[in-house]
Amino acid sequence: PGFWVRTIAPIVGPGHSLASVTDQIGAIVLTQKPGRGWYFGLGISFLLVMVLLWSVTVLLFEGTGIWGVNNPVGWGFAIINFVWWIGIGHAGTLISAILLLLGQRWRARARPRGSDRRPPRRGSAQRCGAPAALRCEQDSRL
Repeated sequence: PGFWVRTIAPIVGPGHSLASVTDQIGAIVLTQKPGRGWYFGLGISFLLVMVLLWSVTVLLFEGTGIWGVNNPVGWGFAIINFVWWIGIGHAGTLISAILLLLGQRWRARARPRGSDRRPPRRGSAQRCGAPAALRCEQDSRL
């Protein structure tokens, strides 16, 4: 390999193929029957979904007065709640973008302790023709 090219260990060990690994993992869920706890959890989840559907139905037929909102600005609670959670999501995105722009190393993906591998330099994904969100393993410029 050249100076800028890194060899990558195979993902699947010797004696296995992607199909055999898939078969082994799939056999866990396809051959074993779910236990009583799983069915209990499914029943609780089903009941909660039914409560949700009933609550939304009552809300649509009765209106926002069931929330105790009886003034002319009836959907104020729903709008404020929606805007709050959208704002929380935007704040996380903003913090992540700032860390990216400042090149913070602790923002990079986790690696084993003591590993000498560093994250690739910015722009290496574009040089190998991959989308910006993907990393090019052949040109990671360690």
